[in-house]
Amino acid sequence: MAHTRLLKTVSILSLSLIAPAIAPTIAIAQETSSSSFEEIIVTAERRAVSLQRTAVSVAALTQEQLDASSTQTTFDLQFRTPGLAFKTNAFLGQPYIRGVGSDIISAGADATVATFIDDVYQSRAAGSILDFYDVERVEVLKGPQSTLFGRNVTGGAIRIFSKQPQDVLSLEADAQDGNYDKLRLRAAINAPVVEDKVFVRFAGLRSSRDGYVKNLANNTRLDDEDFWAGRGQVLVKASEDFEILISGDISRERSSRLLGNKPEVGCCSSLGLGLIPGVVGSTSPNPREVYHDTDDLAAVNSKGLSGKLTWDSGPVAITSITAIRKIDFLQRLDLDATDLPAVTNSPTEDSKTFTQDFQFASEKTGKFEWLAGLFYLHEDVTQALDIESVLLSITSRPKGTVKTEAYAAYGQASYYFTPQWRVTAGIRYSHENRKIDFQQIDTAVDGDGNLLTSIINSSGDKSWTSWTPKFGIEYFHSDDLLVYVSASRGFKAGGFNTNSVQPAFDPESLWAFEAGFKSTILDGKARFNMSAFWYDYKDIQLLTLASDAPVGAFPIVINAAAATVKGVEAELWAKITNGLDIDASVAILDATFDTFDSIDPNNPGNNPNRAGQRMPQAPKASAHIGVQYSWDVFDAGNITLRGEWRYQSGVFFNSFADPVVHQEAYSLFNARVTFNSKDDGWYIAAYGRNLGDKLYASNKIRQDPLVGNLINWGAPRTYGLEVGIKLQ
Repeated sequence: MAHTRLLKTVSILSLSLIAPAIAPTIAIAQETSSSSFEEIIVTAERRAVSLQRTAVSVAALTQEQLDASSTQTTFDLQFRTPGLAFKTNAFLGQPYIRGVGSDIISAGADATVATFIDDVYQSRAAGSILDFYDVERVEVLKGPQSTLFGRNVTGGAIRIFSKQPQDVLSLEADAQDGNYDKLRLRAAINAPVVEDKVFVRFAGLRSSRDGYVKNLANNTRLDDEDFWAGRGQVLVKASEDFEILISGDISRERSSRLLGNKPEVGCCSSLGLGLIPGVVGSTSPNPREVYHDTDDLAAVNSKGLSGKLTWDSGPVAITSITAIRKIDFLQRLDLDATDLPAVTNSPTEDSKTFTQDFQFASEKTGKFEWLAGLFYLHEDVTQALDIESVLLSITSRPKGTVKTEAYAAYGQASYYFTPQWRVTAGIRYSHENRKIDFQQIDTAVDGDGNLLTSIINSSGDKSWTSWTPKFGIEYFHSDDLLVYVSASRGFKAGGFNTNSVQPAFDPESLWAFEAGFKSTILDGKARFNMSAFWYDYKDIQLLTLASDAPVGAFPIVINAAAATVKGVEAELWAKITNGLDIDASVAILDATFDTFDSIDPNNPGNNPNRAGQRMPQAPKASAHIGVQYSWDVFDAGNITLRGEWRYQSGVFFNSFADPVVHQEAYSLFNARVTFNSKDDGWYIAAYGRNLGDKLYASNKIRQDPLVGNLINWGAPRTYGLEVGIKLQ
């Protein structure tokens, strides 16, 4: 059946060759033999600069490189980018870079690692797991980013850049068919409307598959996928100096992706697994079989509109980026993950965000360069939980509405005091205000059958300000060697907890010190980059209990800890022979708490002093190696064979170094073989991911006695075929 569907898909693609006018929306690039030595231009310093000339730790991947690794989402980036770990809670994304991240789920808290699409900030965790389509490149910036970006971030940033309209008529499309009834269609069409003046581009994605997990309670499947997205862009070149780019996007998901959580039997207490005498829910020894009595669902709607105006005339270039975004979601979750009506949750969130970023940049022609900006953010977001236990006849419905206003002025300047030496300094001023209106309604039935209701109302209003500087020295020994050192400070504002009544929590901050080099060696046949870093991380925001909390208290967000993070990262790209390329990267990390006094609610009798323990989502080692070989096939085209290995040492999924939520070290193996036509007009590929079918956890959540320990397993072995075309 799968192969029949693929043949139908190929027919659809063939039809688009003769009838492009009726093609609805379009997807993405054809496969190419992705040489590691094509120059990658990044904007990590907010200017178009070669990756090798950028004095910032940044991993950059083009669309062709993403496709060669079958990297389809931001979640998949961790398998190609050592130092990046991507945890999930339901379908909410929680990225960590170099051990710095956050698992706080609250409308009154920011992400520690931010996500940007075309330089537009994505404020909600529901918008951080993104599918790649019609992408020019993806950049993963490591460390604080405060003097060059509109939105301030502490741990780093994931930046996605879509392909922009061009003065050419082109069509790109591909289709993927795989096991678990995987079907993924992407397409993109670009067209000039007014010669040399107005260009348009439309792109779309449709992705679906069956679930990896079988629900034996109702004979359905969980952790499935049903997603579509579209983007339209109009580029107007009003003059040689002034252009306008208008972008609009929309996406919709109705699936149970990442919701197939599995209870771990025997490790913990939970409502469904024996906390109530004589009441035990059903379980299966198979890790990919569950008994959920709830129809788990993730329903996510997202849409946005942005306008980018660029005026580049004279000594100063001015850019304005204005954006509005709306995202809402509804989930249905079986928290006990059994066939008992023990604990369910139906959380909702509705966010509306407006951002405005003005940037002013000097010409890059002399010894002195500078960039300055003004940023404004306004967000209204309402988050609610709906926790219910039919078994115990109780409900809990906390709901918080948070209004955030953030202002910032930022800038950075560089000066070449010799042709080879440059100094850089920057500063940012941030002011943020948050207001919350909170209500929690709890109900219970007493022994006489009477309904008892408790209503708690609270509100709050608090502001924070911060100055965050950056300093750096760079030595450009030649076009083939850059050496740099830098010091920068990151700041994440305080906030409010929308899940529980508590006072506002304070900001956290991080000083980052880094030294590194970027080199091109062996007569241009290899590139080798390396960096060493040391972080001083203070006032870390954690969902935890204070060391003097009473027994039975509910975890709250407090500034609970300080930590030291240090490590080394290295990257290598090498052309061994004509056709044989190797890309490799490794991250060695030592991230430990300096101070952390907190009661573990799952182990309240343990010593609350956790100084010296490892931080969560901070593997001591992670690595990636890709080997790729291409050869010509007569005059028909070429074949590219690629194999990949990804390794990660053990990690803890919570802040208490609890062995119950520990994932041991594991390796994953991927492979892909691609045939490209001689004229690059079409390709066909076969791929396989997690070829060893390794069982590993993408998250473990332990909350005794509410739900016990729940595990979300990563994707099993997947494989399939892909075909694509490109017309220009």
